[in-house]
Amino acid sequence: MKRIFTVFCLLALMLVCGVNSAFANLLITPTILVFDGQDRFANITLVNNGKKTFSYEMKWVNYNVKEDGSGYTLEDDYKVTDRLDISEYMALSPRRVTLKPGESQKLRIALRRPPNLSSERDYRVHLRFSVIGVQDKLSDVFLHKNAAPGEKARASASVNVQVNYTIPIVIRTAKWNGEASVGQISMSRDPGNGRLSVAVPVLKDSPGRSLLSYLKIYDVVDGKQEYIGGVSNANVYDEINSRTFNIILRKEPAGKVLRVVLENFEGDEPYVYAQREFPLR
Repeated sequence: MKRIFTVFCLLALMLVCGVNSAFANLLITPTILVFDGQDRFANITLVNNGKKTFSYEMKWVNYNVKEDGSGYTLEDDYKVTDRLDISEYMALSPRRVTLKPGESQKLRIALRRPPNLSSERDYRVHLRFSVIGVQDKLSDVFLHKNAAPGEKARASASVNVQVNYTIPIVIRTAKWNGEASVGQISMSRDPGNGRLSVAVPVLKDSPGRSLLSYLKIYDVVDGKQEYIGGVSNANVYDEINSRTFNIILRKEPAGKVLRVVLENFEGDEPYVYAQREFPLR
């Protein structure tokens, strides 16, 4: 089952000369793609929400996720060394498009399932979208930004601005019926801006399967709850069994209880994997 999600991906790269900013605006639908059962085809829609014409290039990449939630590691030469590289069985068309402001383009993905796929695990690849050939004379600094955490901006003598954004694609041979739980949270405050954050461990019981979920935090006051923070891609992928998400709260809790809710990503109707309440001192 492929559930469609929409995100407005406004990726703004601030140019350090202090003159202006260069913006690359891209709307991608969906932001996570799941091939279930016998699914063979899927579409991804790109929309240029910017004010300039941009060219976009798409490429398969493979990441491993870190359990501490700090980010991803890119596999050498874009090849997975310890598991099947499912991108070898996927065809993407087109791989490069040019869109004027407001124009859209559908990308077609075809999956040729190899016969040796295990029903006990999921497979994953990431699709990278690159904005290419963006020229800006306001700065002599080249900034490279990738959506995967851990990759820092690099500077050199150029006026090119390149933006990358990646989405995960999960391939399943059977529906995931596992369970997940929320571990003991911990809270901390940023000494610089004073904002409160909550570290939430998420655990799943099925090695080799991917938990795709939303993680939400509510402030509970007199029996009523108010959403004060969360993450929409609280994903614990096949290569790990737990992951900790650090969530910066939108506002200070007013009540004496925080409610943490882990909801499913898939399916037409949302349901709750796990929820847990934590008293505040």
